[in-house]
Amino acid sequence: YDRLARARDRRSRAEAMRRAVELRLARGETDPRAAAQVLEQTLLAWRDEGAEFSTRGRIAALRAQGGDARGALTLLRETAALSPDREAALAPATQRAFLDALRQESPLAAVALHDSQPELMPQGAEGIAALALLAERLAALDLPDRATALLRDAMRRAPAGPPRAALGARLAALQLAERQDAAAAATLVASAAPDLDEALRTERAALAARAEGRSESFAALGAAGDEALAEFLADRRDFAGAAAALGRHLDRRLQGQAAPLDPGTLRAVVRHAALLALAGDNAGLGRIRTARSALLAGSVAEAPFQLLTTDPLRGLADLPRFHTELELFRAMPSRLESLRVAQAITR
Repeated sequence: YDRLARARDRRSRAEAMRRAVELRLARGETDPRAAAQVLEQTLLAWRDEGAEFSTRGRIAALRAQGGDARGALTLLRETAALSPDREAALAPATQRAFLDALRQESPLAAVALHDSQPELMPQGAEGIAALALLAERLAALDLPDRATALLRDAMRRAPAGPPRAALGARLAALQLAERQDAAAAATLVASAAPDLDEALRTERAALAARAEGRSESFAALGAAGDEALAEFLADRRDFAGAAAALGRHLDRRLQGQAAPLDPGTLRAVVRHAALLALAGDNAGLGRIRTARSALLAGSVAEAPFQLLTTDPLRGLADLPRFHTELELFRAMPSRLESLRVAQAITR
């Protein structure tokens, strides 16, 4: 093939280059990205409509295999424009490249891609999952408006029942974090469904209680509502009440637990220490330092926990850093920094 690739006949040269690169790829002598680059050269070596269409499809597939879904998508869209009568044949690969690109690109680049080509978002479970994942990535960047817009779209696409109820719960949580209580309540009503599993039903009930804006609303949830009640009270600066509720939740959650704790539990333990520090409860800090230090030994949560429980003022001063490192207050309001400063001033 290499000898034929140096032949004078352009058609033979292009075909030999294609076969040679496929052989090297099969033998593991090259990688998909490099193979795609070689095949791109064959497009210039010989122009044949049928061969070019199939080669373009192969290049796109290799780009996708090599982790360049955006490049694959660009080539497929370009090929569809050149061969509009074959656009339907390219649709499955184009849609797959679009979904892969949404996952691979940065959140901002992904949302720009979505906005520029929304028609490529598939209906059904795949499209719903892609929208929900993109919404989560935007929420992590503190872009709640864009995240809620995508979740609304996902919820609209989802069939009635558990899928829509789960999306509604996530959307309501974001709305509550932005103090959009009425919108959250409306979202929960719009996504209501019977026969939900216990975990989702409890989560939605806790969100509904938060949307109502009254601590009494959590009473019906009993022990299952303590974690949500802690978030609700912390958002209203009742740090002592929040610490008490989260403490009850952790007492149950940590029964029989041994190190290492899962990331969610680590965050909850440090969050509890932060709430006790904000409440000025030094006795409570001493108790949890004695009871829980061993569970955090060697974990990423050990340093912030020790600082908060031994030197609360320094620990409070470092809350923004702890939040960045551990996502401590992912479900709490972005105004936590002002609450921390106000608490430090009054002590």
